[in-house]
Amino acid sequence: MAAIVPDDPYQCLMRKIGYSVGLEYLLERTQALTDLYVAQRRLSYAAFQQLVETSYGRPGATQDFADFYGQLHLLQVARKTAYPLYTLDALSILRRFLANDEALFGSASKVVLLHALLEADGDIFLNALAAEFDPMKFKALAKDMIIKKQQSMEEVGQSLAFQRRVYEIINIESQPSNRGNRRKESVEGESRFRKRTEALDMSQKRTKPLADGLDNAIVISDDVLKKIPRTRKAWAEDFGLFYKSGITEKGQNLLNVLDNDLSLKQDSGCYVCWPYSSDLAKIRIEPEKIGATRYAPWDLLVAVAKGMENVEVKTFNDKGDYSEIIALLKDFYRLYQEANVESGSIRLQLPLYIAQPCLVGLFGAKCEDIPSLPEIIDVEVKKEVRRVERVAIRETEGGITFPELT
Repeated sequence: MAAIVPDDPYQCLMRKIGYSVGLEYLLERTQALTDLYVAQRRLSYAAFQQLVETSYGRPGATQDFADFYGQLHLLQVARKTAYPLYTLDALSILRRFLANDEALFGSASKVVLLHALLEADGDIFLNALAAEFDPMKFKALAKDMIIKKQQSMEEVGQSLAFQRRVYEIINIESQPSNRGNRRKESVEGESRFRKRTEALDMSQKRTKPLADGLDNAIVISDDVLKKIPRTRKAWAEDFGLFYKSGITEKGQNLLNVLDNDLSLKQDSGCYVCWPYSSDLAKIRIEPEKIGATRYAPWDLLVAVAKGMENVEVKTFNDKGDYSEIIALLKDFYRLYQEANVESGSIRLQLPLYIAQPCLVGLFGAKCEDIPSLPEIIDVEVKKEVRRVERVAIRETEGGITFPELT
């Protein structure tokens, strides 16, 4: 399974993780999950459940962790079956490629996992980091970010239904898929089906004009202000972006790179993480229409590596041979096929959403400048004798194959 495709494509307008269970000890627990996948070369539901209940010490929380990890594209659980997703596959490749160097794998995994975090939670995490996890400062930045996004989207569609949907998504409190909230209601004795407390004719009567149904109120509760800074601060500490009571040099460098390269920082000081250009295209929105920068997963990956490890992207040389990079991609492809005994035989190409984080994570961890993979592939596929072929993979940027291996 390549990725999780959201039921509502407009959900991409807000990069926010809508779960509160399983967020702690992220780096340590993700590495334990990677080790389990590498050791078994598959991921069964029973093994994942045992990991959560025994190693993590969280009995009964298997589905909660699966929900959270699904947003990081680590795994997905459906009908008691666990499916590894591409972030976990990329981590497993790097784990085996760097089997004899724990420190290097640790650094590479931080680049890959932080990229996944920003894809899922960039609007929240970056503003919490910029606020140095002070609840009141975060509240101000988060409100500015929401206002900026909501106002920008008003330029796209003027219908009441469209604006209502946008306001529902671009907010912090709206968590329609949060299983934890539903369980809490059950514990407190509230039924899913509320009892009617007034006459039927009164309860069904509209008391406001239809046009008055738009609610763009920005609500950030005290409970949210308590939870968000705490969990995101722990992540930042794991990644070396925050220490004790202040942003580290690495943390400030990351914020600066995201501002300089992707223009995520706004005049008010908040950070706005719009979807990738390809995701905006699916909902027929031009980035320029909402004041967003055109960028792709590669651009965010590179920005993370630059911010974390002070590396740059090498200038592409159209006369260069790049044999070492092609050989490295072949190694990644072999490890990708070997990673899963259940699906290895049908892994007929190396998806770019796996090749890119592996390459950027590896070179970032080694503190070496990153080869310009998109340009290398663009040139290779146009050669008379091709060492790499590009293939289409639905809903993604595609993948690559190697003619001499087929």
